[in-house]
Amino acid sequence: MKEIFSDRIQDLVQQCLRDIKNENILPIIAIEPIETPFSDLEENSLAQEVISELINIFQQEFQPDDNQLLDIIISVPWHRFSHNSQVNLPQKVRQYVSFVQWTKEKLKIFIENRIQWEFKRVGRQHSSRHGESWKLLFESVVHNNYPRVAFNEDSFSYVLRHTNYRPREVQRIARKAVEICADKTGRNYDDVLKGVGGIRVSGSHIRAAVTDYVDGTSRDRKIESYRRFRKLEEVTASLKGLKIPCKPEDIYERFDSNINQQDAFSWLWQSGMLGIEATCEEGQIENLKHILPPNIMQINVDIRQNEYVRWYFFEYNTRGDYFEIYDQYSRLKGLTLKCTFHPLMFEDFAAHVSDRWPVGI
Repeated sequence: MKEIFSDRIQDLVQQCLRDIKNENILPIIAIEPIETPFSDLEENSLAQEVISELINIFQQEFQPDDNQLLDIIISVPWHRFSHNSQVNLPQKVRQYVSFVQWTKEKLKIFIENRIQWEFKRVGRQHSSRHGESWKLLFESVVHNNYPRVAFNEDSFSYVLRHTNYRPREVQRIARKAVEICADKTGRNYDDVLKGVGGIRVSGSHIRAAVTDYVDGTSRDRKIESYRRFRKLEEVTASLKGLKIPCKPEDIYERFDSNINQQDAFSWLWQSGMLGIEATCEEGQIENLKHILPPNIMQINVDIRQNEYVRWYFFEYNTRGDYFEIYDQYSRLKGLTLKCTFHPLMFEDFAAHVSDRWPVGI
């Protein structure tokens, strides 16, 4: 380990290992090289060299076996791995490659654990039961007044549908909401965490945090996607002002003749910009709830004692490509599919989002 880690990091890792008392626990060390939307993409860049060496060291020292005492995981951005020509024997590395996919439930557990850590830091008593920490810190609903008929939306679902199911996104929005609450109520950050005077972060504070997040993130998300697909910027420029949700044909007719339609849809899908909205006929809701995969985003709204349900398929909550999913679920009786954009892209695409439904997603 001395060849890989500095003395300081080595000491910290060894201390963590000594702190583990349960022999059944297999420690995991995750190494995540820093990557930004502006990192140099060239093969001879420092970022590429660091990742190449990490992968090579993994091959030499840390390939999984039955006798190892800890796991080593290297988190590598897709373009640093797929475009890498500096890795020794890349065919031997591929067998150890896996992809991370978060679900709503896993993300809720993640942020709950983070909130509990903050509660412990400020000395707040709390229950460790799942779901309790979020409710202690945040109001349970956000009043959504975008649609014609306003309604109260579950606050965690509201946060989550503005993300690409990335843990840091959820953490960033939650932290910003606490900061806004502290600023608006004249308290300090830790007092909000402690719940001084019974205070909780309100739905309006959560909405403001999401707005701040969207403003600051959409540009980075576009840059990230354009690095991956070089012609995607030309594709997105052609989609300005679309009414959504819309039919696939409405998007097709926007593309220039030099753009392959299937490629363009695949790029939009893989970038998390394009999704599929599924709606159902009256009387089919309960049946479809049992048929559709559990990980996709489901939004239920009870307006004037009528239940409305929409399902949303995106790259980050669904296995498969756009065409496979659209073809598979368009065959289900009572289900209607349309295209939509991710909320992060609404403003950039100048989308005309239907106000008949609370989210457009």
